[in-house]
Amino acid sequence: MHPGGMANECSMNRMILGDMMNAIEVRDLHISYKTIKAKSIKQTLFSLKKSSTDKFEAVRGVSFNIKKGEIVGLIGKNGSGKSTLLRSIAGIFSPDSGVIDTNGNNVSLLSIGVGFQNELTGRDNIFLSGLLMGFSKEQIQEKYEEIVRFSELGNFINAPVKTYSSGMHSKLAFSITAILETDIMLIDEILSVGDRKFKKKSYAKMQELISHEDRTVMIVSHSSDTIKKLCNRVIWLNDGLIVADGETGETLRQYNEYMDYQEALMAKADKVYWYNKVEVKKNQILLYPTYGRYCDDIRYLCKYMLHHCPDWDLVWVKRRENEKIGIRAPKLKVVLEKTPEFYRAVYSSKIILDDGMNLVKEDIKKHAEQRVYKILKGSLGMKDVTGEKISQRKKERSARLVDYCVSNSAFETEVYHSSFWKDKQIVESGHPRNDLLFAEGPVKRELREKVRAYYKIPEGNRIVLYAPTYREKTMEQGEWETMDFAMLREALSKRFGWEVSILVRAHRKDKGKWAEIEKAEGVVNAGGYSEITELMVAADVGITDYSSWIFDFLFLEKPGFLYAPNAKEYQEQRGFYYPLEETPFPVAGDMKSLAENIAAFDEEAYQKKAKGFLGEKGCMEKGNACEALAEHFRQQMG
Repeated sequence: MHPGGMANECSMNRMILGDMMNAIEVRDLHISYKTIKAKSIKQTLFSLKKSSTDKFEAVRGVSFNIKKGEIVGLIGKNGSGKSTLLRSIAGIFSPDSGVIDTNGNNVSLLSIGVGFQNELTGRDNIFLSGLLMGFSKEQIQEKYEEIVRFSELGNFINAPVKTYSSGMHSKLAFSITAILETDIMLIDEILSVGDRKFKKKSYAKMQELISHEDRTVMIVSHSSDTIKKLCNRVIWLNDGLIVADGETGETLRQYNEYMDYQEALMAKADKVYWYNKVEVKKNQILLYPTYGRYCDDIRYLCKYMLHHCPDWDLVWVKRRENEKIGIRAPKLKVVLEKTPEFYRAVYSSKIILDDGMNLVKEDIKKHAEQRVYKILKGSLGMKDVTGEKISQRKKERSARLVDYCVSNSAFETEVYHSSFWKDKQIVESGHPRNDLLFAEGPVKRELREKVRAYYKIPEGNRIVLYAPTYREKTMEQGEWETMDFAMLREALSKRFGWEVSILVRAHRKDKGKWAEIEKAEGVVNAGGYSEITELMVAADVGITDYSSWIFDFLFLEKPGFLYAPNAKEYQEQRGFYYPLEETPFPVAGDMKSLAENIAAFDEEAYQKKAKGFLGEKGCMEKGNACEALAEHFRQQMG
């Protein structure tokens, strides 16, 4: 029992029946800190009075029981009292009032920066920590070699802890707690520590430890996934009070809804502040890609501007904190979506380039001198953009925000004008991503070798790229189940005389849903390759259903085929601008038809039809889209 209250030997609320006994009992717990009132430097230096203090209540009247064998998650925003509560249960902090009873169980706390004496060696700290956890010296000695081995510290175990890196410190702390198994484990945001190898090992060990039916565990984590995987109950703390205590899924749902609401309030305040605070910089361009990563049109335009426009400031928006966008450059600043830096960049950029419906997610009030450019991901594609599942509010916001639409053809210009960008100005520059398809021979050869080396394509094999479009949730995954890769390879081999390797690239949103591609012979999962344009350059044949990349593939003058078993369903739910049969590509609704189309492929007729199709759609791609767009931006900058 800890100081701050008298726990009765036989608590009235304790269940004494076997495994139902409470491992932890907390009653009306109050913990506060004294904080010094803020002063200016001048006041601090010249004031003769002692600094006055405020009282901060970190935990306010908290009560709960945790049964033996329960795994309980503790969640809440930063500063809500989670770590203070854990440290109090561990006996590190004394409460102002209330009761903490661990009923004779020994307790370990796993937390960064807690429990070590920096002047002592790692060895000394193992024994000190073990004694504080209630183990005898003999018990610790018995486990000592196992702790050192698990920590991977080697001879560093005899060095003072103050010489350790943060990773070494964390490894030792984890190893002590993991090997000296206690009845109650308190884990504070340190479920996986160290390098990649140690993280994997430590997570496996932790799962082993908490799976013991008699061990009681409390876990503090900001990761909903971790809490969901490990905990059967969740306590939500907010400003030192328990807001909810119950089943994991429901409590997480309530907490996430609350945090979303709080973030929305903060974002609204940030937007108003930065809109009024900053001035538009005439040479700043904000690049806002749909997927955050360095790919597609915005990638190629960014690369061009970094090389050819050194006087411009470029800002890239990423979607997640730990996201690696794939490029570093002194003149490219990276900001995280929905942060103060993001709103500052949005309102201070002269040019904003959006290749999706990214900007409309925010209720942005644009400055009069700012210019927003829209690029469609599909150019000559047949899919009706108005059939995509986008809310009316987003459509209206996009229509209000966008100034210019980037087009590569008369057909795409008409698509803009027949949708929700009816009155917008058009920049008929072509698409930046397609500049690569017009590159000189050496550039393409280098890319082909890059892709072949990346996927270890056997020498002499030709590459076939199969990349279907995204399936709406309401649609069947028809062609995924019916695609017979062995039959496809045989048909291609007979027609073209090649041994082939098939690169299969599912849409980003469908990544990981197609297990068959991991098993089929001669098939490679290319879903992790960020840039499909490079895969197109490397491929000798292209196959898709309705994805727009196949129309860009025409510029390479290589054979292309459509395999669309569920075309009727897709037409009804999404819609096409024109029938599949009007494209230059042979169309198949089943594997037999696809094999027949490959066998009957007429190169001369195909190229003639492709040329006619591009002419009919008014295609104006010349391989200089980046240059043309950059020139347009410069004119807008004045």
